[in-house]
Amino acid sequence: MKKLILIGILCGAINGFFGGGAGLILVPLLGLVGLETKYCHATSIAITLPLSIVSLCVYFFSGNVVAENLWLYIIGGTLGGIIGATLLKKVSSRFISILFSLFMIFSAVRLWFK
Repeated sequence: MKKLILIGILCGAINGFFGGGAGLILVPLLGLVGLETKYCHATSIAITLPLSIVSLCVYFFSGNVVAENLWLYIIGGTLGGIIGATLLKKVSSRFISILFSLFMIFSAVRLWFK
């Protein structure tokens, strides 16, 4: 129980600090507590949604949200979320792990050289 609360605190802090991205740490941590890869990804979304709403409120009321094209991103993100969730059901956990690992490596390399 304490481990899960600590994971929640860590992910909330990361999500608030970076404005998102808690899933990058949450997916591996959920794997450490015994969830299968597919469930890690789906559970991560369920956890990061409320974290993102809280972060959004803090950023919004601090005047840090650029709302110009916000609805376009939301529409695109919604469609992408539907596609991703549908694909998650159809691919193996092994493939998801490899793809997620490659994405994390790509992101790290991109940040390193930016």
